[in-house]
Amino acid sequence: MLKRFPIALLCVLAPAWAACEDFHVEEATIAGLHAAIKSGRTISTLNVRGERSLSCKAECDRHPSQGALPKSCPAACEEFRKQPDALERAAELDAQYGRNPDPRKMPMYCVAMSFKDVYDTRDMRTTGGADVSYAMDAPPRDATVVERLRRKGAIVHAKANLAEYKGGAGNRAGIQCRTINDTARVLDALRSPEHGNFFDSRDMYTALPAALVPKEPYASFTVSAQKTKSARKPLAGVRIGIVREYMVKHTANDAAISDRVNDEIKRVLRDELGAELVESVDPKYPDDPSIPNMDYPFQRALAEILPLHMPEYLLSAGPDGAPKFAVPGFDVRSLDYLVKAAEGEAPLSEELNLRSICRLASRSGTVRAVSRCCCAWRRSMRRRLSVASRRRTSARCRRAHTERRRAAHLLMLPG
Repeated sequence: MLKRFPIALLCVLAPAWAACEDFHVEEATIAGLHAAIKSGRTISTLNVRGERSLSCKAECDRHPSQGALPKSCPAACEEFRKQPDALERAAELDAQYGRNPDPRKMPMYCVAMSFKDVYDTRDMRTTGGADVSYAMDAPPRDATVVERLRRKGAIVHAKANLAEYKGGAGNRAGIQCRTINDTARVLDALRSPEHGNFFDSRDMYTALPAALVPKEPYASFTVSAQKTKSARKPLAGVRIGIVREYMVKHTANDAAISDRVNDEIKRVLRDELGAELVESVDPKYPDDPSIPNMDYPFQRALAEILPLHMPEYLLSAGPDGAPKFAVPGFDVRSLDYLVKAAEGEAPLSEELNLRSICRLASRSGTVRAVSRCCCAWRRSMRRRLSVASRRRTSARCRRAHTERRRAAHLLMLPG
């Protein structure tokens, strides 16, 4: 029996014909993998004959060349065992193509991949992460994304760890590879060869708005390390805004993540790729002197829109009944304050920002209850606002409404 097996969690793009001196394959013994799987530290299923299914385990997954199955094996195992495991599939590809595959037809040739257990794999146990003794735990067919990658040469060698029925936090599906370029190449390989898009009505994981699918391969948009060192930076002339409201360090974990992201933004986007950075301002995030502030911040945009169109946010009360977004020296529940805020003559509370609006929106029942009382406020405010302010806020809201409708339309388009 094989004593050592290479590990590749989710994606390793290292085809047999491509020399890659700096690529390291981690190895482990089968006993070590069993211990890691049992402890929940790593993959849940290996695509190794006799171990890839609990329904057809051990002798019930015997290779067809080794004779008939024991009578105690489920009948479904007869068809299941005809499928090669990962090592056998690698040998088949090697015998058929060797080091000379057609990279256009087989872009994933001999790439070792694992999938989370939400994806059906016909040659491995698939239970959505559940510890259940199914009569047959391997599905009759692959999920669309699995089938397309196999067709283009990928070797599916494992199922990655997953909370039961994908119920835990952090279980969103995604492509994880060594580099962004590798990830983009995998995404490109998921396109339907017949239609050039990603959509398959049988598989919800292929749904992608047509407007987000470029004609060019996604990999064509990635930038090589050599290009970042050229005189002309790839993002020169592009302005990128940093939303500091989402980078506030509420906890030690937030600080570690926020600081790392901030360093990456400045080093990669600005210094290496040449983008021009600007940042929004949040009282709870220290202003970075090396990055210019936005001329038109989110607070100004909120002040022009909320008092007139969504005063219910400003009228929100805390558990004690006091205004949630109080401003010293102003009665935030008065019509006079709302008018002055919309005109830029009164400040908004520092607590009223993108984060707090998102939290309020998630509690839409409370907001709707307050909203029913705000029609009279809106009518009074429209009469008191200057003509310029009315035109400005109305134009912005019309544009926002149009964008929301367009986004909703795109999400309903087939991929």
